[in-house]
Amino acid sequence: MIYGYARVSTEEQSSIPTQIAHMQKWAGTEPFTPVEEKGSGKSTDRPQLQWILSKLKKGDTLMVYDTSRLARNTKDALEIISTLYKKECFLNVGGKNIDLTNPTDMLSFSVSASVDTFNREFQNLKSRDGIAAKKQSGDWVLRGDLFGWKTYKTRGQTKAEIDPIAAKYIKYIFEQYATGRAFNDLSKELESVVIPNWEHFHFTACNISRMVQKPIYMGYYTNKTQDWYRIKKISKHELQDMLVKSNIYEPIVSEELWWKCFDSYRTIKRTHTKQFEYRWSYYELSTIFRCPYCNTGWAHWYYKGKKEVLEKYKSLAHTCNEGLYRDFDKDALEMIVRVSLILTFLDHDEVECFFQNEREKAGIEKNEMETELANTEKMLADIKKKMDKLTDLAVEDLIDHDTLKERMGKLKEDASKLTSNKRALINAITQKEALIDDWYAELSKDVLDEYSNLSPTLRRDTLRKYLAHAYVRKEGFDIAYINGKSFMTDMWIKGKKILNPLVMIVSFKGNEQYKIKLSFQSQEVEILDEDYGDDATNLFFEKRNRHIEQEVNKCLKKMQQVE
Repeated sequence: MIYGYARVSTEEQSSIPTQIAHMQKWAGTEPFTPVEEKGSGKSTDRPQLQWILSKLKKGDTLMVYDTSRLARNTKDALEIISTLYKKECFLNVGGKNIDLTNPTDMLSFSVSASVDTFNREFQNLKSRDGIAAKKQSGDWVLRGDLFGWKTYKTRGQTKAEIDPIAAKYIKYIFEQYATGRAFNDLSKELESVVIPNWEHFHFTACNISRMVQKPIYMGYYTNKTQDWYRIKKISKHELQDMLVKSNIYEPIVSEELWWKCFDSYRTIKRTHTKQFEYRWSYYELSTIFRCPYCNTGWAHWYYKGKKEVLEKYKSLAHTCNEGLYRDFDKDALEMIVRVSLILTFLDHDEVECFFQNEREKAGIEKNEMETELANTEKMLADIKKKMDKLTDLAVEDLIDHDTLKERMGKLKEDASKLTSNKRALINAITQKEALIDDWYAELSKDVLDEYSNLSPTLRRDTLRKYLAHAYVRKEGFDIAYINGKSFMTDMWIKGKKILNPLVMIVSFKGNEQYKIKLSFQSQEVEILDEDYGDDATNLFFEKRNRHIEQEVNKCLKKMQQVE
């Protein structure tokens, strides 16, 4: 079966029929399945291409008009070649079959793919330079039709014309916002307004917020296109340094009014849009701990009131139909979870369970390099045999000196390239072996360092990634990680007040390891020593426990400093 893959980058291009016609001609009477796709060749993440690669069977052929239709960079092209090689399939480019085992064919294909990569990157470089020049000169056309202007082209130049009806509402929004009115208030007032030519534009609070933050409405834009939505986070001086006066968009509001709104956005307190300090989404433990009966997550309380009242609502709380109700100080539970994660990533054998996929991937890559090394050595041996045969022919005067010199030169050149590739593969295999040995220690350190420096919200994402479950039960809590590490304890005095200090049992894959005491006031941990009856054993575990205490307390202090 021959699969013909035809691709264009944009809807406007129309060369697909031409590509298919040429490939159909080359296929002749062979079974031929044409596949069309419209999408960029900058990556292999294309549905139709992936469909073909999944359908290919041993002996099938993938046909393309030229290498640029397959991929626009060398790396992706070689990855596709590798897939075809593993499936024992064939590649046909422009009617020419590419022998995936022939170094000459592979060299020719790689050169062609490299040329396509160069052309694409060179075109992108010219485009970026042209865009940067236009941005600095004030001739930059912002993406799409901005609300308030209609763009059109005349004599090859883009012009923008103010829409008078839309401009009237834009001025009204800026004037009202400068007086202190909130986005929600303006949105409710204008929600029923429909402007001709802008039927799909709605005066939502989000749209009004974006509108007020865009300096283009006073005739300026930032030379960094991504900075317009960060206006509330940068100073007035920084923003002024970024602004470029537009030669295309006429101002709708005055500079004085726009800067007044800028100051208003950053200084005036609007009760309609106030973000309360104790929103549940801010904390790292909200919805992490769940009820074992109804599976509902514990969430932080927040209170829309005076600051002095807010201190009462810094706890996690939950109520369910089973009658289970708990609310407790977040600082205590944060310490429990942080200690559990730190202890989980301190031991090499336990961390290995987390990163088994990475290890298998590294092993597969190493095996692929060893296979390529064996093939390279085989090709070198074949070249040596050819050189020996040429030497014998020369001795018997069956070929002249010039022919011998020419052929030997080509063989030596191929041998030199293969020898260089062989050295690179040997070095890569050695590095991969060392990487696999050091994998767990490095990844464990990276996770702990990252977790220590993250914001509470991102810490919650890390916990979700590694936790199997975290339950608050009637008698205490039960935390388990996906690698088999678990932590359990009783944590209530008379069913209400939380124990301080608290003792928790640390286990791995069902086997108890040790007990640890947590002091919430000092934010420190201590491993409780046990008597094993043997002095040497007791000394070993005492040293191990002191090391664990030191590492855990170091991480806890680092987190406190970050906060």
